[in-house]
Amino acid sequence: GEVWTALNRNSGRRVAIKYFTRRGSLDWSALAREVEKLRHLFSDRYVVQLFEVGWEADPPYYVMEYLENGSLEDHLRTHTPHAHEAAALFREIAVGLVHAHDRGILHCDLKPANVLLDHEPRPKLADFLKRLESVYGPRPSPLTPWPVRGSASSRRRRACARPA
Repeated sequence: GEVWTALNRNSGRRVAIKYFTRRGSLDWSALAREVEKLRHLFSDRYVVQLFEVGWEADPPYYVMEYLENGSLEDHLRTHTPHAHEAAALFREIAVGLVHAHDRGILHCDLKPANVLLDHEPRPKLADFLKRLESVYGPRPSPLTPWPVRGSASSRRRRACARPA
């Protein structure tokens, strides 16, 4: 797919629009899972916000919050953070993961390219699309978040453990 920026006429806010240009090769269940995860985390300050979904459009798309500072990967290409800055970024990313895990959602593709930076620049998690099946086996339902049971601390331990 492709990501474009646009200006929302109603709010005056700049948004990012993710288009899926090859409709025939789309994994619709994977896209539905990503959108469902973003909807489930809508009010979370640590996750890129989802505003609108246009599955019936040609090409299909969804509209997300636009983060002007790009990805952490881009930032690290031009900037070497001091230890305190790196620790602060890491803490914010970890808090975002804990928030998602507390709602039963695992990211499964955390890397600098999937962490976007807002205007401050604070990190926000993006791209929850990676398939959990490749890590944890088949899912019980294609449209529900991956079930994570137990206390928050036990979920964090399991989420970080390597599969046998």
